[in-house]
Amino acid sequence: MKTSEEKLSLENIRGGAATEVFNRELQAVMDDIVDPNKVTDAVREVTLKLKIKPDEKGSIGAVQVSVGSKLAPRNPVNTAVVIGGRHGKGEARELVTSQHDLFNRGENVIPMLEREENHD
Repeated sequence: MKTSEEKLSLENIRGGAATEVFNRELQAVMDDIVDPNKVTDAVREVTLKLKIKPDEKGSIGAVQVSVGSKLAPRNPVNTAVVIGGRHGKGEARELVTSQHDLFNRGENVIPMLEREENHD
């Protein structure tokens, strides 16, 4: 049986695969932090777990490296609804408001005329 000349390290397990997987999860965490749809100040985690199961003689060990991440939850999507009933059945309709349209001077708005003052 052939063995590696290098002493075992995280960098050389399976030719660097463990480090590569860790870096991929770390990048996912970084991407998650800058995602505008995520809770900004939530804690993120990258977990690296290394298990070594030696045989009964203690001369050969099975090594397992697992990497995982815990990302932030998505920001909730909130809205308001108007609730009522029709024919004995409950219904809801989304209340759609646009603050920027509140003072829109479009074709639906009739400007108020200045009142002429009578100075008799």
